[in-house]
Amino acid sequence: MRSGTLRQRLPGTGSRFFYVRRPGKRERAASPSVPNNRHQRRVFHDHSHHLLPASRGAASGGFRIDSSRGERSTRVSSEWFSRPDDERYLSLSDLHAATLARAERATARTVESRAIRVEASRDNAERLTLTVPGQHEPIAPTHWSFGQMCSLVGAPSSYLRNLPAPLAAINLQHGLLSHRAELVKTLETEDGRVELRAVTGPDYGRILDHELVGAVRKIAGDGMDDTNWKVPGVIDWATMTHNPHVDITKETTTLYASDRDVFLFLVRRIGAFH
Repeated sequence: MRSGTLRQRLPGTGSRFFYVRRPGKRERAASPSVPNNRHQRRVFHDHSHHLLPASRGAASGGFRIDSSRGERSTRVSSEWFSRPDDERYLSLSDLHAATLARAERATARTVESRAIRVEASRDNAERLTLTVPGQHEPIAPTHWSFGQMCSLVGAPSSYLRNLPAPLAAINLQHGLLSHRAELVKTLETEDGRVELRAVTGPDYGRILDHELVGAVRKIAGDGMDDTNWKVPGVIDWATMTHNPHVDITKETTTLYASDRDVFLFLVRRIGAFH
């Protein structure tokens, strides 16, 4: 799904869901299945499920999954398996507060490309920093923003990354001085140190993660059964049952955000079909 989009699927008689994905620097490849070294009871996967009443037994209050309906995708299970605890949130309000705080530490500015100074440390051949007009502290480019800057000035990022920092700085500085577009827009964040998160053209429009989460909250509230949308619960693959009536914990949540991306997955709660 493209950044900043919202999708709702309405398969004939099956369950309804939407998920939102905001890609960041650290893209994670979806694995074909969740490795078996996690608990057997797992977070709801990115499936369109037709839910049938479960027989009373091991998964009391759950619903049997009809795997012949809908389609399979490992995107949600990949996110669930790979996210550390500090990237897991228990409600949409917590997720919104975290992404809003991140946005408040960010600064966007439009500067002349020739005014950007690229510097390399003699003491550390791997360290490269930038000096940007209006920012008094040296800025450390991330892997993503370094690639964006190289692309803007027509320099091969894979080649520059393999050079010692002083040589890479000379080549990148030459590209910035001869950049025909003249203006670039930077996005900087400060959290212990100042990082350059993105370098784009001057007309680039940006939808911030907290704005996206805020839009979802207008539909889904807190994602905790206070509206028709909620964190989905868990699936027990041994009995092929989905139990939506579980507490939202770090283990069962499907609300995620790192310092540069956000991913959330909600389903239509049981009994909310019209």
